[in-house]
This record gives sequence, structure tokens and C-alpha cells, in this order.
Amino acid sequence: MYLCIRYDLPRFPLEQRTRGGLRVLIMVKEPYQKRPISIHEQVLKLKHRGMVFDDEKNAMDYLSNISYYRLRAYTYPFQDNTNPHNDHHFIRNDIHFNDIIDLYRYDRQLRILSTPDMPPSWMTLEVVSLGTLSRLYKSLKKDKTKRAFAEQFGINDVEIMANWLHALSNLRNCCAHHSRIWNRRFMVQLTMPYNTIHPFINKEYLGKIKQNKLFALLSCMKFISDIISPNNDLKTKLKQLNSQGGALLSLRDMGFPDNWEEFPVWHKK
Repeated sequence: MYLCIRYDLPRFPLEQRTRGGLRVLIMVKEPYQKRPISIHEQVLKLKHRGMVFDDEKNAMDYLSNISYYRLRAYTYPFQDNTNPHNDHHFIRNDIHFNDIIDLYRYDRQLRILSTPDMPPSWMTLEVVSLGTLSRLYKSLKKDKTKRAFAEQFGINDVEIMANWLHALSNLRNCCAHHSRIWNRRFMVQLTMPYNTIHPFINKEYLGKIKQNKLFALLSCMKFISDIISPNNDLKTKLKQLNSQGGALLSLRDMGFPDNWEEFPVWHKK
């Protein structure tokens, strides 16, 4: 029989003692010593370990959106992980960063082979739902970290970022629970930004966009998707789907203006 006792004082390593026939495991909590490293430092560390970079700026863009530690699962098989003094150097000299990204992309597609293609889930964490993430972001205090998060997705206003997360979470729930989204008036009304880091929708049209209709949500999705995955095919798939809607389909029912494809956010493919 074991009794676990946890101490927060960093005195001893794990100990096992026997007291009156009862084995007692004493676990000591030690403070985490590693400091966070910047994106540039991450590239330098990987280079030091032997990874080849063909385009460092492109690699830094990827590392800004894909966690350095998430990619570790894809570099691990190509590193020396047996010698603690070898700093996980690569065992081959032909491992390119782009090759690791190709593996990452392949694995992502492998996971969705048996499901319909979906927009990339750009704001979810490994074990956190989009709704929870939305509430987490909303509850953060207004500081430079919260602003930096919004700016990563092209938004200058943290309140608008929180609103978008909430609205997209509501859309996700409708899709997940097989609710109708065609011609739906969504409960969460979007706030349309007049000042974004990247082109969004012409200012003269922003006031005419129905903020509780699907087109507004799709425009937000396209705006963020272009940052996360610049070569995404969201517009292509949307147009293909619209062409298959049948005789009764009216895009206006979903808030699409007649000239929607001319808006900057939709001007790309």
C-alpha cells in the first residue's frame, strides 16, 4: 500500500520510506528553470543542432503559428535523444526545416482522411474547445500580451478579437450540432473592424454588412485563414458549394452582397 505525500519545499528528490508496514512516497516539487525563448532563438537552437534552413524568415513565420514544442514530435525521430550531453543534435545532416513542415502537413491531412474537409482550426489548443478559448481570451487583462495575440491575427482591437472568437465559437457549435446555418440570424452579432492590419472589407461597405449573417462570419474566417495559411482554398470551396445550392439558393439570404468577391479579403483565390 502506498501513501503519496507532496512537499513544495525543494529539499530532497523522490524518496521511499517504510513506516509501520506502510510505504510512503515523498515527492518534492522543484521550480521550473527553463526560460522562454524567442522565435529567433528557436531558429538558432535548431541550426545549432544541425537543422538546415532554406528560408529563415519563412521558418520564423511557421514557428509563430505552430508551436516549437509541437514540431518537436516531428523532429524527434531524426535527433540523438539518448545522450543528454549532445543537446538532441540531428543524426543526419540533410534534415531541412521545410521537410519537417511537410511531415507536419502530411500528418494533419492524415488525421482528417475520414472526415469532410474543414477550415483549419486555427484557434484551438490541444485539449481546449474553441468556446473555452474564447472565454479564456475574454477574461485576460488588457495588456501588451492580449494585444499581441490579436495582432497576430491582423486585429488591432482586443475587444473585436474577443467578439470574433465568441462569434466563431457560436458558428462552430451550430455546425457541430447539425443546426441550420443557411439563412440563419446568429445569436452573436459580429463587430466589423474599420482598422485592420491587413485589408479586410472596404470601409464604405462595412456599415452595409449584416453582422448576424453567415457572410460576415465567413469573411472573418477568410481574413484569419489568409494569415494562418496564405494558400488556403476556402474561397474556391465556397464558390464550388454555392454553385451546387440549387434553384432556391439565394446568397443574399446569408448576407452576401452582390459584389462580395471584390472585397479585399475575398479578392484572393
